[in-house]
Amino acid sequence: LMLLLMPFLLLTTSVQKLAGIDLLLAGNNSELPPEPPGIVERLTVVVHPDTALEITAQVRRSDVGAKTGETEARAERIEAGAEGLDLAALQSALRRYKGLDPEREQATLLPADSLSNGQVVNLMDAMRRDAEGELFPKVALGVEPPAPSDAEGEQP
Repeated sequence: LMLLLMPFLLLTTSVQKLAGIDLLLAGNNSELPPEPPGIVERLTVVVHPDTALEITAQVRRSDVGAKTGETEARAERIEAGAEGLDLAALQSALRRYKGLDPEREQATLLPADSLSNGQVVNLMDAMRRDAEGELFPKVALGVEPPAPSDAEGEQP
């Protein structure tokens, strides 16, 4: 019995410590899962490596003159410092959006292709929680939109 179990155990056992991260990934032609209704309808963080983080949000207007379902776009840019991307400033900005919509749990991260897996995980961790507590525990990954080129706007 030991002769049968030992090779199996040696081949299937790993000395590395593994951790799992919950991911929400959309298929090629599918949309992300529907987001729950709230004041903040969409929250996206676009990462431009070594330069800046862009936070964009669609926030439902709640003033007297607003029509039902009317939203306003809010954008914030956090420039990178000498040490790289400023995760503390990102968490501070996300905390403000969490204050607007405490029930919201989902945010979308659009990292650049040049980021390493470790950097993406650090960004996801920063988006999930800060020193004050939970921010957005459900982080959906997407693809950074291509930068607009100057040639596209010109007419031949």
